[in-house]
Amino acid sequence: MKKKFLEKNFDVKVYNLEQKTPYVVLIHGIWGTHKDLSFVKERLLPKKFRIISIQYPSVEKIETIVQKYIAPTLEKLDSDVPIHFVVHSMGAVVLRYYLANFAEQTGKVIMIAPANQGSDLVSMVPKRPLSLILGEAMFQLKKNGAWMNELPYLKKDTFIFMGNRSNNFLYSLFIKGEDDGMIAVESAKMGGFPVEIIDGQTHTSILKNEEVLLEIEKLLMKNGVGE
Repeated sequence: MKKKFLEKNFDVKVYNLEQKTPYVVLIHGIWGTHKDLSFVKERLLPKKFRIISIQYPSVEKIETIVQKYIAPTLEKLDSDVPIHFVVHSMGAVVLRYYLANFAEQTGKVIMIAPANQGSDLVSMVPKRPLSLILGEAMFQLKKNGAWMNELPYLKKDTFIFMGNRSNNFLYSLFIKGEDDGMIAVESAKMGGFPVEIIDGQTHTSILKNEEVLLEIEKLLMKNGVGE
């Protein structure tokens, strides 16, 4: 039986819905909550974007997460304006599955510390019986696993930010190359999109890094609200 502290309830928080502006959808990573991307939300609120923050139970399979929580939420949004995404860690993989199977990309995608090529750490963990505790989605992130290898890359308007400082020496022992304490820098890469390294940031500290927040604001404001 999965541990209760990992089973976050599905919840959607919305902001600035009275505006007629593009959406920014926030999708956290594994075992995350709304709080993970709260600094992004606070930075964008004054810019009058319509913000949709989705909290989902990340212990379920990624296909189930998208089918039950992501797709039904996003299908309610206006279709005549861009939908931008800011995603963290496994949230990038969740989004890629959604865009590959449910919708076209109409806006920009900003990935923060994404597990685009999976996780070295997951490859070290036996699936059984731990999937009963940690959930199924985690094990879909196995590096070079069949599921990850078959997931299509995005093809346009995607921006990737990645830290290079580990805050967990033990985890880093099992991660090949430079890492942020959870994900290898190499694993953040996707196709030909450049990865902007944010020096000295970890997998979680990068979420409140001023340089990253400023870049997100600039990227979304360009051809964004009111343009």
